[in-house]
Amino acid sequence: MQLVQGRDKDDAVAALKKQFKLKKPITITPTGEVRVPGVTDNPDPPSGGPPAPPVPPAPIPPPEPKKGSQLGSESPAAESITEAVERLARRAERSEALQRVARYSRFQRLVNMRPREMREHFESSELATLLSSSRRSKTAAIREGREASRWIKRLKETPVEDWTPELWEWCDRVTRFIERLRKNGAPLLAEGGRVTRKLQALRSWGHDPLRESYVEAADARELLALPRATGLRLLDASSTDGPVQIVEAERAPALKVLKAGRTSLTSEEREKCMQAEAVWHNGPGNSAVCAVWKANVDGSIWYGSNTHRAYSASRTLAGAIKRFNDFVKTTS
Repeated sequence: MQLVQGRDKDDAVAALKKQFKLKKPITITPTGEVRVPGVTDNPDPPSGGPPAPPVPPAPIPPPEPKKGSQLGSESPAAESITEAVERLARRAERSEALQRVARYSRFQRLVNMRPREMREHFESSELATLLSSSRRSKTAAIREGREASRWIKRLKETPVEDWTPELWEWCDRVTRFIERLRKNGAPLLAEGGRVTRKLQALRSWGHDPLRESYVEAADARELLALPRATGLRLLDASSTDGPVQIVEAERAPALKVLKAGRTSLTSEEREKCMQAEAVWHNGPGNSAVCAVWKANVDGSIWYGSNTHRAYSASRTLAGAIKRFNDFVKTTS
């Protein structure tokens, strides 16, 4: 700042201090420039001289590339995001597949009646009497079961990989109804063994709680052809109570009935089992013992074998040996 010409030096300093309220000491250079520490450290250029050029800012150095990265290639962070997205997509697909396996298994386990058996149920005189003698509101679940039975028939006849969203919706609807009604505290049978509305409603939706679960031999072949853990899991899910019966030609009596009628094999029958290797190695010192047993039920002879999760029985010893080697042995 230039001192005002024509004024006394002391007067000029006093005037500047008063005008700008300066408390710091003011000095005047021989050329007449006024300097205040911290205010006029960068003096104006001499009168008539060119202005001082601005000081250029310091250049900002470019960021150093990360280790392992190359110019023009994707960064590791971008690659990690891509891999994470793909991993999550695969996980979602696996999760959805497992959920569908669980839903299908629950349906197979709970719907233990064949379409033919459901049709016979709806045509029975016992059900007709119940529907005619009860108020409509009391038999709503049974009447709705007629429509459900048509969808159950489609679900049973359609391969699971071809199920549409509508079929999956009915699969869930059927299993939810059965599970909810099973938890109901009402009895299944009344005095004298009379069938109650609860039991009739469950049968109308494809579930008979008074019978053992079974799997057709063709279905068992498909299950046991899957990876072992998956096949056994689906077989276990088909059971409502105890081992599942594998049926090929004729349904056998319940396992409890067969065991109650157990009788001994003849030496010739036992020898045939050993020759066909229908054996378990759980004898003394892991020795082989015959896996097929024999039962007499009301005068009828049955030959069977079982594990903790499945059993099968046949009228002939050869049939029992074949079913043991084809099915039962693989479920241990």
